[in-house]
Amino acid sequence: MKVLSSWLHEFLDSPVTPEAIAAAFDDLGTPVEEEVRLGDGLDGIVVARVLTLGPHPNADKIQLVEVDAGDGEALQICCGAF
Repeated sequence: MKVLSSWLHEFLDSPVTPEAIAAAFDDLGTPVEEEVRLGDGLDGIVVARVLTLGPHPNADKIQLVEVDAGDGEALQICCGAF
């Protein structure tokens, strides 16, 4: 069974660490197999909005994509995913 710690915190009066929650489950006879922290390993990943998409002038299988990564400056990227 998977349980979100944010859901469990709705039922708790004070902040409790995920480790303490896992220990409490173990004490109740429900062993915790693993703790997964969502978002781990995503440092450095940037989500951007595509503004324009067009063909590359010198390549058939590459597109020129203009994106907004949230800093107000449009970036031009060569992309082969389209």
